[in-house]
Amino acid sequence: MTEQKTAFKDQTKEPNGTIHLECVAEGKPDKVQWLKDGEPLTDGKHHHIDIYNDGTCSLVITAVTTKDTGVYTCEVTNKFGVTSHSGKVTTAFSAPVFLTQLQSQDVPDGYPVSFDCVVIGKPPPTVRWYKDGKLLEENDHYMINEDQEGCHQLIITAVLPSDMGVYRCTAENSSGITATKILILLTNAQYNARQQSFLSVSCKKHSESVDLCQDRSVPPPPPQITTKILSFLTCASINIS
Repeated sequence: MTEQKTAFKDQTKEPNGTIHLECVAEGKPDKVQWLKDGEPLTDGKHHHIDIYNDGTCSLVITAVTTKDTGVYTCEVTNKFGVTSHSGKVTTAFSAPVFLTQLQSQDVPDGYPVSFDCVVIGKPPPTVRWYKDGKLLEENDHYMINEDQEGCHQLIITAVLPSDMGVYRCTAENSSGITATKILILLTNAQYNARQQSFLSVSCKKHSESVDLCQDRSVPPPPPQITTKILSFLTCASINIS
């Protein structure tokens, strides 16, 4: 009866990696078959099967995806009988998960606003921003930032009435897709043209009182965005895979 001298162990692989499973049979096998979850595999580009004269039987799985997770069996047959060995293959994949949930905001006209989120997943997800269903691209009006820690940021440099709407952030990888969305409402700051503040100062030298007036009829200019600095937040997860 053919016996397997060495056999593969359980394996876990990163996305797009290669898995190499190998058994060495003692004695020349008449037939070698590889199975996944009990179903026979055929030699091809994704599953490459080799049988060598020294009794080595190998299965190479290329460009690993979540579909490759399962129990693999090497089944060896000769005139004396059948022997087999099985091992589990898992892929280190996870669907994207938002660790922050975007919050709707009321934004003054002409002011900048930023939206931040942190998303995780393996492989690292592709993140996209949308406004009312339309994909946003970075330009002078929209700044899009990201870093290696999964922090993503959308900045509107100066909010306009046309910026009102629903904003959505999606994250997608080979394991799934998830999204979070917010609503922007525009507010107009009201200023009193005659609004003033007074400070009375007594001048000791001449014993006179002087009133200093600060005119607040003109609103302060909105802050300017000069650098691309990410804000780091933590919050709840949303998953719609």
